[in-house]
Amino acid sequence: MTYCEKDYKEYLEKLEEFKGINWINNHLQLMKKPNFWSILEYGEKSKSNERSAHEIRSSKMLRWLLDANENHNLGNIFAHKLMKLIGEDYALQPLKNKAIKTTSEEKDIDVLYKDLSQNICIVIELKQFAKEGASTGYASQLNKYEDLVKENIIQHNPNIRPHYIYLTPLKDEPSNSNWHAVSYHQLINIIEQILNETLVASTEQYAADTKKVISDFKEDLQRTVDYLQKDHSYIRETLTDKEKELTLTLAEEIQHETDSKYLNELLAYQQNEDEDLQNLVLIIKDYTKAQLQNHDPNDAVRILIRKIYNYFSADRTLDTENLQSYKAGKTLSPIKEELIHKYQLQFDKIELTTKAGQGVYLYHKDKKYRIYLSGDSRGCFPNDSVQLLTYDKEKVIQKSKKMKKNQFNIQIEDIVNNKIGCKAGGEIDFETLVKDYLIPAIEELNQLVDDEVKL
Repeated sequence: MTYCEKDYKEYLEKLEEFKGINWINNHLQLMKKPNFWSILEYGEKSKSNERSAHEIRSSKMLRWLLDANENHNLGNIFAHKLMKLIGEDYALQPLKNKAIKTTSEEKDIDVLYKDLSQNICIVIELKQFAKEGASTGYASQLNKYEDLVKENIIQHNPNIRPHYIYLTPLKDEPSNSNWHAVSYHQLINIIEQILNETLVASTEQYAADTKKVISDFKEDLQRTVDYLQKDHSYIRETLTDKEKELTLTLAEEIQHETDSKYLNELLAYQQNEDEDLQNLVLIIKDYTKAQLQNHDPNDAVRILIRKIYNYFSADRTLDTENLQSYKAGKTLSPIKEELIHKYQLQFDKIELTTKAGQGVYLYHKDKKYRIYLSGDSRGCFPNDSVQLLTYDKEKVIQKSKKMKKNQFNIQIEDIVNNKIGCKAGGEIDFETLVKDYLIPAIEELNQLVDDEVKL
């Protein structure tokens, strides 16, 4: 895409306007301040609103904070305050205690805290942007973790009382009622209490270092909350699609030090040098990219797409629980003969898309065309209608009018039970989705090819 002087100047005016928004200005100040967590992300090419590595690091940080034997020398104060938060009694022990262990030794559990001296364990499942997922043999991963604790801990020591915490940015409600919902904001409050009441009076040799590490963690938690909680509609409504694309291009140049063609052109039209400009672009990028087509993984969508694949595939059934990725060609399968005959399809093969696996292709028997459908990271389906494409260059020829863009909303707790939410309200089952919506859309595009319309 090309941009002229007018484009750049109007974009700069809007950036200057955004700086007047309080939360953006606060975010800019935070970005200027050295923060250990920002350094950990330095140079990463992963997408900032879907950082799986972030959850891993946060889990490690929580284990360190909870471990009474670690070098922060705070004893079990974090575990004590977490238990108090969920309405449970747990005695404060300011000293190290070898009866306390904080690990992730059980498969897939983020944080497992055990205190054999008081016969309790705390299990924490931490989320950043992901949602509660399913697991092999379980409708919810939380049910699986609960069984792991019962089998591997309580079975060996029936006196241990387990406590389950589901830690999410905005206090999402868990599907399992045995789990306590805790928000990042509540964890931030605990951190602030310890910073202001415990560490401020500490005479420990490395108290200042501990305070810095914990403060950085608190600010990173707040950054996630801000991303999800702030009203970003003004930014989205103010920027045109062309300006959103420019934002993503500029952010790519800034973050990954690629060719700075567009950044240099933008800087050339600045009236006054602005040291915040690059950071401002990065902030705006996080709040606009979700409005453009998004192919980040969404487990609910991936399950739906695999169910659709299995409905059509004649010789292969994909696992809808493990959601593994496949290399190109590994899922190519003939479409069931009965479906081809029933709907007089000119398409005879189906294939799951690679990487995230959030879409499928139906291939024309003469390798002239493809039909493509997919969902997006927000659970919207289909995210850009059902499309007829050329076979090689994937040029869009026609979009089906039988299924509206983003007509359905796919949630993990629904799709595992073959239920699909409708954006207009209510829900339908999987069979209805396929027979009343998807098949008619495919028939519509198939008819275009069958009639040899000028494409």
